[in-house]
Amino acid sequence: MVTEHAATRRREALRAAVLSGVMFLVVFDSLSVATALPSIGRGLDLGPARLQWVVNTYSLAIAGPLLLPRRVCSASSAACGGRCRSAASRTWSHCTG
Repeated sequence: MVTEHAATRRREALRAAVLSGVMFLVVFDSLSVATALPSIGRGLDLGPARLQWVVNTYSLAIAGPLLLPRRVCSASSAACGGRCRSAASRTWSHCTG
């Protein structure tokens, strides 16, 4: 039989793996955009200053949904007596503080 301590450690390892995977995808996506910047600049006739807006907009578009589970957890905690309901919001809340 699995002890509660072992089950907790397994959940924490899973949370760390999920968040590590998400972080890898964010970095990989950002690297892809950075690699494509010269082509984007030529195709849209944008200078270096305007290309910074492309990077910023892309980063915000990727980061915004990653912050959503934390916000959902905060809102549901206030409405439901301090308990997060969704697994995503519990995971994000646990790992981010």
